Amino acid sequence: MINKKYFYFILILLLVFSGYSLYIIHIKKPWEIQWEKYHENHELYLKNIKALEESIDKNISLIDGLQKKINENKKATKENYNNINLNSKHIGSYKNINHKSWLLAEVKYLLKMANQKILISKDYSTSLSLVNTADEILSRQNDPQFMKLRGIIAEDRFNLASAVEFDMDGILHRLSILIERIDGLPLINEIKSIESEDHIFISADDETLSFKQNLERILIEAWDHFRDLIVIRKISTPIKPILSEQQYVLLKTNIRLLLNQAKISLINIDQASYKNSLDELMILVAKSFPNHSTDVKNFMREIAALEGVDFDLLNININATLLELKKILDSNAEIINN
Repeated sequence: MINKKYFYFILILLLVFSGYSLYIIHIKKPWEIQWEKYHENHELYLKNIKALEESIDKNISLIDGLQKKINENKKATKENYNNINLNSKHIGSYKNINHKSWLLAEVKYLLKMANQKILISKDYSTSLSLVNTADEILSRQNDPQFMKLRGIIAEDRFNLASAVEFDMDGILHRLSILIERIDGLPLINEIKSIESEDHIFISADDETLSFKQNLERILIEAWDHFRDLIVIRKISTPIKPILSEQQYVLLKTNIRLLLNQAKISLINIDQASYKNSLDELMILVAKSFPNHSTDVKNFMREIAALEGVDFDLLNININATLLELKKILDSNAEIINN
């Protein structure tokens, strides 16, 4: 009886185990395999979607860039179209211009370039060449209308030739040499200044004093003043300069600044500032250095020579020539229009 119970129990266990095994083999295992494949496919699907999104974003960027270029091309095309219309109008306005007008336009261009060279870069040599070229163009026409204009141009050529001879580089070099010589100027030594500015006088209204008393007073006052003029020093005592080392450095710096200011004024053709700088420099050197020194004398002599620079040679313009040329152009335009 007991054996039958164990037998049935074991049989039931075997059936349960066999059923579970069949479940694992035929149901669970295939389902897990299918789930894994589904999971892999899902990940691949997500990767494909992400790649597709990136591709779409890239294409959108390319489309935006192409749209921007299209807009720029449209704008450039519109500008070119406007320029073509404007040039067409200009070409239409040139149909009545004769050979004389073209020559005058060339002369005007050359004279304006010459005036710019004078006013901006102070290039008188190039300006002279441009004016000479303009005059040659006018001379080949043999037109009496240009006689007055050529006369004004001849005066401009003379002034420009004089300005070309002006040695600005040489003057700038002389000012630079003065800057280099500042350190060689000797210091002025300390002397006793006379602070008393009292004057010796005799009171004519003092009748109480006798002639002898007046004479004695005059002699005493004269001796006191004469004694103030005499300074007695010991040979063993060194003579000290008036200025300290720091003050002497500041003095030399001021002199350099005045000389550099004179150079800048010369380059800018500013005669008033140039002369003012050298005048202040002359006064400063005369006050600060001993006038009996040869170096100081030469320094001041060179400053005086530089003060005599003639700026009138550089005050040049060709405005009168341009004004006369404008009159000729206006007259020629009226003839063409009529």
